[in-house]
Amino acid sequence: MADAALGYVVQRVGDLLINEAVFLYSVKDQVEWVKEELQAMECFLKDADSKSKGDERVKNWVRQVREIAYRAEDLVESFVLDADGRLANLI
Repeated sequence: MADAALGYVVQRVGDLLINEAVFLYSVKDQVEWVKEELQAMECFLKDADSKSKGDERVKNWVRQVREIAYRAEDLVESFVLDADGRLANLI
């Protein structure tokens, strides 16, 4: 009886780990894309900030891009925390 229960648990954990690996692999490209976009935004912000010289339109644009970058960063961090939490629940 204990062997059957243990076998079930091992099978279930194995299935969950496989599903998690497939999920993480499937979003790898999207995460890399977001990372590259955030790096490009960072370069833009540094360049635009230094060149704005009091131009309110540029300052507003920089502010908007910075807010979008912060939101994207928060989403990525939330995803990582969620993935870590799901993995911790498996162990």
